[in-house]
Amino acid sequence: MKIIVKENIEISSDLSRILDEHRHKSGQENVTDADDYFSFALYKEDKLIGGITAKMRLGEFYIILLAVLEKYRGQGLGKRLMQIAEEKAKELNCQHILLTTYSYQGVYFYPSVGFKELARISDFPSQGVDKVYFIKCLDKK
Repeated sequence: MKIIVKENIEISSDLSRILDEHRHKSGQENVTDADDYFSFALYKEDKLIGGITAKMRLGEFYIILLAVLEKYRGQGLGKRLMQIAEEKAKELNCQHILLTTYSYQGVYFYPSVGFKELARISDFPSQGVDKVYFIKCLDKK
């Protein structure tokens, strides 16, 4: 069997179709193969002061980025953005929200808005820095 390797080609939809076939054979329902991206921004006057980006894929809601300008931190804006993202995740019938961060970023913030640490990789991506995975299970109200 001759195998050809191609680099940098768009194969996401074809791979998703293969996975959908596998899910169907194993009795799982098909879930959209497309990534749906969302962003929510906060402005003061006309200046961006914070925002959050997320995506939903295969029924899972992922926070990609959350940032608030330093001078506006500690005023509940990050919490407000997380609430907006959670409302969107619930609207999309997601059962949980996932995110990753690093030990020098929001490791104290995320538990304060209901996230639980799921896993931690020490000294990654560099010595003295941990990559931290968080999850928040959503109520089905």
